[in-house]
Amino acid sequence: MSFLRVPKEAIPAIQTLITLDQDTWSSFLSELSTPGEFVSVESFQDSINSRNIPVPTVTQIVQLIYGLRMVAEDTGMPVSAIASTVVKSLKNMESFLETSEKEWKLLTVRIEAMLEPSLPLSILVRAKNLIEDNPHSFSGSRVITDIRPVFGKSADGAPVAFTIVHSLKIKYAENFEQKEFFVVMDGKDLDVLQETLNRARVKAESIERTLASTGVRLLNISGEEA
Repeated sequence: MSFLRVPKEAIPAIQTLITLDQDTWSSFLSELSTPGEFVSVESFQDSINSRNIPVPTVTQIVQLIYGLRMVAEDTGMPVSAIASTVVKSLKNMESFLETSEKEWKLLTVRIEAMLEPSLPLSILVRAKNLIEDNPHSFSGSRVITDIRPVFGKSADGAPVAFTIVHSLKIKYAENFEQKEFFVVMDGKDLDVLQETLNRARVKAESIERTLASTGVRLLNISGEEA
């Protein structure tokens, strides 16, 4: 990968990384490196306590590093190559025309430090990749319920009965494309599905209790604390 496009939304975050004084940078990197009770990218952002960096900027930096770490995981590129590729991309942008070589070197070092594989954010990225390393990933669902008439011998007469029908809509991602399918269900089918989901929840809670006793942190990439 000889070129990596940096979104315009990330420019303020990158400018901040260049201009941070050493003490503020060291404190910020320490926050990024500290294992906490976070279980998602959102809670990780909230856990960072940097008094000298505005919260929106912290969010931008975390999102930038999260994206770059995803590139590292997907391509196998070393962090040094990613950092130098980012800098190469930025040098072509008008916002950085007056940036000195000393500042570029400083930015390169700081990006490399934030992309360190052992950092908590890198662990979150690997967890997300494990979850999504499937041909189909669940995106959403909906149940559409309606009634359907049952007619007697003649369709001209009034319905003699009605039946309730449920259409379960499942949305999923396949090769970055959103797809969906429908399954028709009756009341008994709903009971079976509910029982299956309840059993999955019970198993998950059992696993969570077991992990809690070992002190191993459980990650929930959906953003909901587990």
